[in-house]
Amino acid sequence: MSMPIPGSTADLATKWAYIEEGINQIMAKQEMSFTKYQALYTEAYNYCTTTVDSHKPTDCQADLYDHLERYLASHVKLIREKAISLEDEVTPEFYNTEWERYKAGANYMNRLFTFLNRHWVRRQRDENKKDIYPIYTLALVQWKLNMLDPIQDPQPNLASVVELQRNEVQQALE
Repeated sequence: MSMPIPGSTADLATKWAYIEEGINQIMAKQEMSFTKYQALYTEAYNYCTTTVDSHKPTDCQADLYDHLERYLASHVKLIREKAISLEDEVTPEFYNTEWERYKAGANYMNRLFTFLNRHWVRRQRDENKKDIYPIYTLALVQWKLNMLDPIQDPQPNLASVVELQRNEVQQALE
């Protein structure tokens, strides 16, 4: 059962819990109604524009970005743990399937957090904070850091897949 939409007076933790539940659904490629997606989009916007507990909206935007960064890192680590548990059974198809699912989810997330990208991320990048990325690129960076970088010496059947994914992430960063 899904959480109810937080009210306008909800604290940041409640708002994040609602958003995180929706992101979980997106990243798992579960069916989501347009109404639910709209509610998530609205809640992401509200999170970015609301002054809560004497926080300025820019503080809330930074907080949301940090939550997203941690969420993506954790999500990729779970996929990596699944790959490790498969040991010798992990195949290029596994990596490709997970990579495509992850990119599709990241693309939806990027649209979901358009306001954050357009205002806070752009402002941070204009201030030369180069470790701040639009949400889609942030997702790719987290894949690289938590999935690809730990693979130092891939199995021969996985080497080309890992190299293609590394190249795709690198192109997004350029």
